[in-house]
Amino acid sequence: MSKKEGKSSVVVKIKEKFKWNSSAQQAMDKLKQLVSEDLILHHPNFNKEFTLKTDAAENGVDAVLLQKDDDNNERPIAFTSKSFTKSQRNYSTVEKECYAVVYTLDKFAEYLDGASFSIKTVNRAITYLISMKNSNSKLMR
Repeated sequence: MSKKEGKSSVVVKIKEKFKWNSSAQQAMDKLKQLVSEDLILHHPNFNKEFTLKTDAAENGVDAVLLQKDDDNNERPIAFTSKSFTKSQRNYSTVEKECYAVVYTLDKFAEYLDGASFSIKTVNRAITYLISMKNSNSKLMR
């Protein structure tokens, strides 16, 4: 939700008096729409494959564990997010994406241990790691 809401957010300076305007109304309307959407968590079916979608941004990690329902629609089982520490914010993009995968695998271990699952990331960091000839020990951990 933070990514969707961020595009229509309203910035208010602390010492400035807040004025309700059309931009604020649009942000509020968008937020109400997002909050009222049908985002119901579904029970996992351990006989079906899971999909783990991860994304690392400048300041943290977002992930969702999904599974297809009987109509072949992906449904959320669980969500997670984590802010990076000050030192983690200095990681390269590849390091952040790798961290996102490792963090979420650990976070959702109770669902994924022994289960069939696939991992989807927004960028090609993992593909890059597989093709690396000179491996960086930090990345390979």
